[in-house]
Amino acid sequence: MDISIQTEVSIGHRLYGYPGKCSNLHGHNYNFEFVINGNPDVALGLVMDFKDLKATINTVLEPFDHAMVLMEGDPFEDSIRVERSKHLILSVNPSAENLASLMFNLLMNEGLKVCCVRVRETSDSLAQTDRVDRDVRIIRGAE
Repeated sequence: MDISIQTEVSIGHRLYGYPGKCSNLHGHNYNFEFVINGNPDVALGLVMDFKDLKATINTVLEPFDHAMVLMEGDPFEDSIRVERSKHLILSVNPSAENLASLMFNLLMNEGLKVCCVRVRETSDSLAQTDRVDRDVRIIRGAE
């Protein structure tokens, strides 16, 4: 059985080396949906208490909230670091696809049986993953 939680987080990013508008610093109110799989327990009939799932998701997402997310090697990191602005540096470009993979990995690391992660940058664009991609990871970050 699957259960899911949706939440929204404001994140800044850019796609380093992209030949278009997304190479500029900008942001989105990302809508994340996290689908967890499991068998309901016999006593209460719960796969997982939604309160506990929300708490885990909030812990995973908090570093991203109102942060600038960049790829390692992006020259904008120096400016952001000098300004002491909240940021995360990833091993890959912070596309919706890579953010979906990263969130999948982070929730798996929290011990959840993740079925899939869906990420919407806008109301008409969706990236979804149902597998681990260990090459997608946080390299460093600061607040």
